[in-house]
Amino acid sequence: MLERIKALLKLQAVDKEIRDINHAASSYPARLKEIDDDLGADRAASDEKQAELDEIEAQRKLIESQIQAQKDQIRKWESRLTDIKTPREYAAMSREIDIAKKSIRNQEEEILNLMEQAESLNKEIELIERTIFEKEKGYESERKELRAKLSSIEKDRSELEARRKNLSEDLEARLLSVYERILARKGGIAMAAVGPGGACEVCRMRIPPQLCNDLMTGAGDRIIQCPSCYRILYIPEPPEDDDGEEAHDAGAART
Repeated sequence: MLERIKALLKLQAVDKEIRDINHAASSYPARLKEIDDDLGADRAASDEKQAELDEIEAQRKLIESQIQAQKDQIRKWESRLTDIKTPREYAAMSREIDIAKKSIRNQEEEILNLMEQAESLNKEIELIERTIFEKEKGYESERKELRAKLSSIEKDRSELEARRKNLSEDLEARLLSVYERILARKGGIAMAAVGPGGACEVCRMRIPPQLCNDLMTGAGDRIIQCPSCYRILYIPEPPEDDDGEEAHDAGAART
């Protein structure tokens, strides 16, 4: 096998590891985002309920201030009753006092209604906050595990990138350019073995006999690409036996 092919196969192996590790790593940030989104939705719900509660509290305070103003006005009117000379004026003033007192009763009922709403909202907020607390506890270990995996992956990726850089530096620029162009266009697989039947093992198209012969003989010391998928072709080296020698055909071994 040509030394350049061997070098490309080593590079392809590293690129596959990088691709696999990137694929594995892509799921971890997504899961962390899912966790943050889940908790974020609960916090948004809590904030919305809190905003409703704040509005109710503001309404209650406004009504209480209106009640206090009406009570002050009633005291003034009641203090003037003794100074009124005519029955008509007395009746008119008494009517104003009764109307104010009725208004106060209605407003006090409204306050009671607001207080009931506030109590209900407080319970909802407490439930949501308890849910957030429980989720945070449940997610804590998963977050640590995911971050540890990401840290480990980053370390592995740095090591692989360094290995790739070293392997790339040993290849001529033109060949590396061809390899990387195919790598980018063919889903991260730039190399393709030719099987025993003479077909590309990636796209399954049969390779012309002359190209197969050139691959076997290393004719012209040139890089040969699949006519169909354009990946760089190579013929795998036969496996070695336990003594490190190439395994012979079973029939030949018996003779």
